Amino acid sequence: PIDAAAKAKNDAAIMEVLPAAAVTIEEERTVDFEGASYTYNLAYDEQGNTVGCAINVAPVGFGGPIAIKVGFDSKGVIWNTKVLSQAETPGLGAKISDEPSFAEAFVGKTIGEGEVLFEVAKPANRVTENNGVDAISGATTTSQALGRTLNQRLGFYKNYLVKNAVVEVVDAVVEVEPVNPVEE
Repeated sequence: PIDAAAKAKNDAAIMEVLPAAAVTIEEERTVDFEGASYTYNLAYDEQGNTVGCAINVAPVGFGGPIAIKVGFDSKGVIWNTKVLSQAETPGLGAKISDEPSFAEAFVGKTIGEGEVLFEVAKPANRVTENNGVDAISGATTTSQALGRTLNQRLGFYKNYLVKNAVVEVVDAVVEVEPVNPVEE
């Protein structure tokens, strides 16, 4: 029963983070790449075209691991995010799942180039524009962990899934240096 409930929650999160055109979702795949394990699901439309990808992101915040799904469309644009579990401080790091505005800030953001593929930082400290969101006020550890882990996972998206033609990114430059995995 617990495993079935966890699977149902995971499946619902996958559907929530992927584009509406996704009608077929592959079973989760896990691949080892550059010294880390990555789990993802591909999504297809009615014609069998890849329309998106959902990846697991698991930063370690102040209260421990945070399980998040991040979905992309076929152009590499973040479609949506969903926090599956977290144990952050109420009113601070817990804003990661309690405040819809934080999750909404990711929608439509793109993956950057170079070392900073995505950034979660205070506005004054951000060096990126369209590939980052503002950090949670009062939750530095949670925000920094999310930023580091997203940067790593998005490096996987660009450096493994796109380069190995698992997904095809349309109108995007994908020649980037590999991202060094962040210890979680």
